[in-house]
Amino acid sequence: MKNEDLDKLLAGLEKSISEFRRKLRSSKQSNSDITIIQQIASLFEKITEAILGEDTELQERRRIYLNMVDFFKEKRSKRGGDQMYLSAAYGLCNETDARLTEGSDSSQAVQEILNWAKETIIAIKVYYEKRSNDEVIFRTEIFSRGIDGRDSPTRSKWEKKGDWDDLPPKVREEFIRTDKGILDYMWYPEQSGI
Repeated sequence: MKNEDLDKLLAGLEKSISEFRRKLRSSKQSNSDITIIQQIASLFEKITEAILGEDTELQERRRIYLNMVDFFKEKRSKRGGDQMYLSAAYGLCNETDARLTEGSDSSQAVQEILNWAKETIIAIKVYYEKRSNDEVIFRTEIFSRGIDGRDSPTRSKWEKKGDWDDLPPKVREEFIRTDKGILDYMWYPEQSGI
């Protein structure tokens, strides 16, 4: 986030706090006090995200990669540390965001996991399903071949409940634009969407 954008957020926070302080001093309690408090909380969250570099898109991408780590650990017979599997997941999806890939491993063991993943995984898809009351289901599905002695493809699935504000901005925008109840994105072999 640019310094100018952060400055605008801080200016908005100062304005909201000043307005709330003015209302407290005048002893006029109203329903708008809750709105002001909500604005302040929202601004604090945006400022924190800007300073720490965490946003909903990054958090969602991290969640998907951790699901891939779970898949690797569950389906691959060899043991390994999470960082090794995470490095392989980043390699499989050609991840370049340094906030995620910092400290990635490129050892021979990671390359072996990556080669295994390329041979085994057919596709990785991510789904978002809107429910009532702003509830959203986040689902990752990995389709793979030749696991557990089966010739036919298998599907592994992870689900998590969240809310509207947990969605990456692009996904929220597409829900609004299309008015669909479920959105899906290809994560591997070729990414589309988030």
